[in-house]
Amino acid sequence: MISRWSKIRLGNVLKRSRDTIEIEPQIEYREVTVKLWGKGIKLRRTILGAEISANKRFKAKTDQFIVSRIDARNGAFGLIPSELNGAVVTTDFPLFNIECDRILPTYLNWLSKTDYFVSMCQQASEGTTNRVRLQEDRFLNLEIPFPSLEDQKRIVARIEDLASKAAEAQRLRWQSVDETETLIDSALNTVFGRAELKSFLTPIADADLSLNRESRNPNVSAPDDKFLYVDISSLGQGPSILNSARELLGKEAPSRARRVIHTDDVIFSTVRPYLRAIAKIGDQLDGQICSTGFAVFSCGPSINPDFLLLMLCSPFFIDQCMALSTGAHYPAINDKNLKKVFIVVPPLSEQERIVTYLYDLYHTLNTLKQLQIESTAELDVLLPSVLDRAFKGEL
Repeated sequence: MISRWSKIRLGNVLKRSRDTIEIEPQIEYREVTVKLWGKGIKLRRTILGAEISANKRFKAKTDQFIVSRIDARNGAFGLIPSELNGAVVTTDFPLFNIECDRILPTYLNWLSKTDYFVSMCQQASEGTTNRVRLQEDRFLNLEIPFPSLEDQKRIVARIEDLASKAAEAQRLRWQSVDETETLIDSALNTVFGRAELKSFLTPIADADLSLNRESRNPNVSAPDDKFLYVDISSLGQGPSILNSARELLGKEAPSRARRVIHTDDVIFSTVRPYLRAIAKIGDQLDGQICSTGFAVFSCGPSINPDFLLLMLCSPFFIDQCMALSTGAHYPAINDKNLKKVFIVVPPLSEQERIVTYLYDLYHTLNTLKQLQIESTAELDVLLPSVLDRAFKGEL
């Protein structure tokens, strides 16, 4: 890092703290953990003194600089926050008092988040592959940019202003995604709960649907053949189209691997329906097996599979299922109660119109999510760039 400022050894502004505390068996102590890559200092756990092997521990104080000997090369250092004042650390985490009349703790904290600082700590670490440790004398000999206190204050203020704006930008982007997801839920509820569709209400038992129409035990039918098995881990939150699953031998089939699935079937997890583990089966899984934890719906000619898929994801449908579910921690709906749930089956032309409208909304949501991922990546790059410029004196 080329800077217009003079430099100073860390040892001139950091002094090793030797402040220890006697461990008493009946007292609870907070232990510190240091996150990698400048992610901060956090509470690791609260522990009784009787569970601590040593008689003494080093005592942390607010705004001390803490370093992980083992992971300094991975950016594990930072300031002790006020909420961890008085917490304890082992000798693997040396604590340093900061000469605040020469250097601001916040200036050092931001500097420590730069690639420049991390690379210096990597050079100050040595040892075998599994025993690399920061060498304290080499660490304290590292030189850092050393502007005046006034310049340090100005740099910190500018960095914190930009960091705050970046965080707000990310918050607003996520808020827009949340609002879009709420909009889709509202749209699903409105579409399938419309008054004009009430004349098309029918219980599942009377609809043009087959429920769990085919079963097969791969253990018996083809123990040495491979098959694709869909279980709850195969699905995220629906609606989705599923084309992949875990491959197993017939003789490896779990006891719940019994329900045969075909292209355009819609599967619905009957356990914790609110999670919306719901998918339409794609061509790649035709004739394969899913868990008995799913209800398998096969549509007759009067029901569009995509229409059914979207309806099963709607609050209109899920709320009915939850009302008929049993069990506190893992509510589930059985086949008998599932057949009592009402769905709407308007003419196919109306079903297709609804499918087009809702898929357009989902496309908008996915586009927003992709933009969020891209903008988050851009913002993640922004802060390191800001820090690099700040400590070169370019802000």
